[in-house]
Amino acid sequence: TEAAYIGGLLFARLLEFNNKHHVGWALPAGVAFRCSDQSPTHVRKPDASFVRSERLPKLPEGLITVAPDLAAEVISRDELYFD
Repeated sequence: TEAAYIGGLLFARLLEFNNKHHVGWALPAGVAFRCSDQSPTHVRKPDASFVRSERLPKLPEGLITVAPDLAAEVISRDELYFD
């Protein structure tokens, strides 16, 4: 789909930047973040994300438990946005 393609392009740009500067982790769609201890089953999976290496020295197995420094969610044309 177009939204998945755009998410892939965003990830590619983050990866390109990180390969040049080596400052963290560029992560593709499907990587799960649990950012709150209050709800251990509530996770977010952005279409592309980035976490600085000082906040996440190595990639864990399973969920990442720090919020990403940047998270991108691509809304497809058939999804509705509510304020």
